[in-house]
Amino acid sequence: VSLSTDPKHFWASDSGIYAFGPNPGGYPYFGANFWQDWERPIHFEFFEPFDSLKVSVDAGIKIYGNWSRAFDMKSVAVYLRGMYGFNKMKYQFFPGKKVENFENIVLRNGGNDFTYTLLRDRYMSSMLENLDIGVQATRFCIVYLNNEYWGIHTLREKLNEEFLSNTYGVDRTNVDIVDLSTEAGYRSNEHFSTLYDFISQKDITAKVNYDFVQSQMEIENYKNYQIAEIYVNNTDWPGNNMKVWRERTETGKWKWLTYDLDYGVGLVEYFNAQQDYKFNTLDFATSTNGPGWPNPPWSTLLLRRLLLNNDFKNDFIQSFAHLLNTTFSPDSTLHLLYKVQDEIAPELTRHTTKWKNTIQFDWTSNIARINTFVRLRDVFMRTHINSKFQLGGLSNLTLVTNDSLGGSIVLQSYPIPKASFTGKYFKTVPIKLSAKPNPGFIFEGWKGISLNPDINITLTRDTVLEAVFVKDAAANQNVVINEINYKSSSSSDCGDWVELYNNGNEEVNLKNWKFRDSIDTHVFVLPEISLAPDSFIVLVNDSVKFRTVFPDISNMIGNFSFGLSSVSEVVRLYNENETLIDSISFSSSAPWPIEPNGTGATLALINPDLDNTLPENWKTSTTPGTPGKINDVFSNTTTEDGLPSTFGLSQNYPNPFNPSTVISYQLPGLSKVSLKIYDILGTEVATLVNEEKPAGNYNYELGIRNYEWSSGVYFYQLRAGGFLQTKKMIFLK
Repeated sequence: VSLSTDPKHFWASDSGIYAFGPNPGGYPYFGANFWQDWERPIHFEFFEPFDSLKVSVDAGIKIYGNWSRAFDMKSVAVYLRGMYGFNKMKYQFFPGKKVENFENIVLRNGGNDFTYTLLRDRYMSSMLENLDIGVQATRFCIVYLNNEYWGIHTLREKLNEEFLSNTYGVDRTNVDIVDLSTEAGYRSNEHFSTLYDFISQKDITAKVNYDFVQSQMEIENYKNYQIAEIYVNNTDWPGNNMKVWRERTETGKWKWLTYDLDYGVGLVEYFNAQQDYKFNTLDFATSTNGPGWPNPPWSTLLLRRLLLNNDFKNDFIQSFAHLLNTTFSPDSTLHLLYKVQDEIAPELTRHTTKWKNTIQFDWTSNIARINTFVRLRDVFMRTHINSKFQLGGLSNLTLVTNDSLGGSIVLQSYPIPKASFTGKYFKTVPIKLSAKPNPGFIFEGWKGISLNPDINITLTRDTVLEAVFVKDAAANQNVVINEINYKSSSSSDCGDWVELYNNGNEEVNLKNWKFRDSIDTHVFVLPEISLAPDSFIVLVNDSVKFRTVFPDISNMIGNFSFGLSSVSEVVRLYNENETLIDSISFSSSAPWPIEPNGTGATLALINPDLDNTLPENWKTSTTPGTPGKINDVFSNTTTEDGLPSTFGLSQNYPNPFNPSTVISYQLPGLSKVSLKIYDILGTEVATLVNEEKPAGNYNYELGIRNYEWSSGVYFYQLRAGGFLQTKKMIFLK
């Protein structure tokens, strides 16, 4: 990022926004210029790494934040206004968020973490981004001020009405945002004040009262928000840094927003050694007699009262348990930490040279403190939960599906992303489970337990549950997404388009079928049209552009009113009953083919019989696409003599297993084959195959009589030619 302005706008003693000015006073210098709400003109430019200029606008700039204003390098907010000649910046600043219009944006100095690691807020924001708790998108950037190196900043969305519109698709002029950082804030909005009084005064254990609360606030959002703040040990909260919002409609519900997490994952330990990974933030967040900062009674009342309701309490307990197994597991949090620290590590020397004496101790030891926190936090959090609610300890729950393509399992409200999953959950507290069949499958039952897809279980010991899915012979799931053009070349711009193919033997009426991208409100309803077997139809967002490039293609309909992202995208197809028929989540980076991103080529499925959710089954077209026709990269999955045309490794069956299981794999040609087993720590425990084999389909029956294995998760890995794939299996004694 390059910022250019007349130096007086930053440094003049009487008017510069970065200057101390004539009467700064003592730390944090409340009398300084940088505490004033002053805006100055700036020229803002943005460059992608190793790439050309992407944004160049005139704008306004203000100093941003609270006590972090006192640091030598300050946070700033950039404002687009008509008076500067630009009302918006049109660019997708954040690759993971499909937003391209910004009226303002923040360049943050790391807040309270400026003198320690610079990355806590971005790290925790990334950690929590899938919990739907209003996390702002972030990325690191290097700032130059008037061509002078100005160090590492975090580029971040500004938490305001524009953020809500960009994130939730609401009308920005019809939302309420309430700051709950003071007791007065709870009374600043009549609707929220009424809800607060209702929860504090009514019998929240009564179903009718709890139902009313659920009609006024998003319980799922609130639950996840509280769990996240408690896990990261943010002790600059809840009597500070808390905001809520709702759409100003009759049915609008309050949702919580997450921001300024700098105190989390070990920072406060620098000031209070007792508030480390062992600190009981659950008691802190439910305290009845906390001080005026950071956890006064008015700030903890809602959680305390809601925990009196058994439905909320049980959901809170087992949801916390689940997130400790997944989002907050040491494996997940450490992997993310390594990724985020690698983003700024190469730049630290220049940054610390610029801002001498601002990094306390050394950066490596500061990172190590975060590492220790996330490695050990889950154990202590389970202890705190067990103690507070007087539970009976933990048991392992293993959830498996008989067919990874057949469907999935939802625990509480969280989809289980794997065909086999094991986690620790609390005894004596019910767990909600739902089996969700994929398109083309039906749920047959929980093996040996129930035919109902929705069940509650209470653990008394380690337990394994299997959801059984079978193919639905009556369902027509043969229409597949077969080719995608998400970014044309500038020389032959045909607009965005998606090709559908009927891979079945019967004609399909597509009337009122719906095509969507990643945003639910982006929907194209298909007209009355039938798709014959072995036929194609192309959905386009600009029929004029499309016909200019492909004048001979008539099996085309449009226009859908939205564009497809050239960074990452989800395209979805629903039938007239809103049943999901096909869905593909793709990106313009590996392992997906990268050439379709603006070269003129398309993303083409190798064969419609293959799983089109897997990137290895897509290739770059060799021509500028083949809309309405067979793909030019089409390949049979088997040869004429019945031999495989590709490498493959299947899920073992049965799984979990004892005493034996079968591992199937396929070879398209003569190959040196290695099939090995590894334990959960990555230690090799068995070599099943280590020899050259001809093309064919192979089934290896693994019996464990010759192995001294403990119950648990193991991994089997096939290496053949240039092919490498690993899958997980579970052995139960």
